[in-house]
Amino acid sequence: MKSYFVRLKFKWLLYALYRLIRFTAWRSDEFKAKLLEKDLSIVMKSKDDTIARTIHCYGGKVRTQKGQAPEVVSRIVWDTPEAGVRVMTKMIKGVPKALATAVIEKDLHPQGDAGGIRWFIDLVTLLGKAYRKKKPGPK
Repeated sequence: MKSYFVRLKFKWLLYALYRLIRFTAWRSDEFKAKLLEKDLSIVMKSKDDTIARTIHCYGGKVRTQKGQAPEVVSRIVWDTPEAGVRVMTKMIKGVPKALATAVIEKDLHPQGDAGGIRWFIDLVTLLGKAYRKKKPGPK
């Protein structure tokens, strides 16, 4: 039963990432400029192919679809849904280098076009910076 809830949480986190990207593009000019840099589709999925979401970024617009689109050349593959939930939760909490650590620990496997994956990771990093609390400056 626990596995079912973890899988459900992973699906919702993938969808929530899409919604947050879309909202931030509407809210932040810097983020919108980053979206305009590149047109690509990327799949985020579990290694066993049971959970997948494709995120399309074209012309500064973001769309999503459940499952894997056939034309995608970049994939971010999570070893297990549990690993995906754990790492994405760290990302939400603002843990620096959460994705890099996940690759080192073999919880995350980037596949395909490295430039597209790097751009998407930079986009997610910029997303984190957009919502991180700013420290007060010196008085």
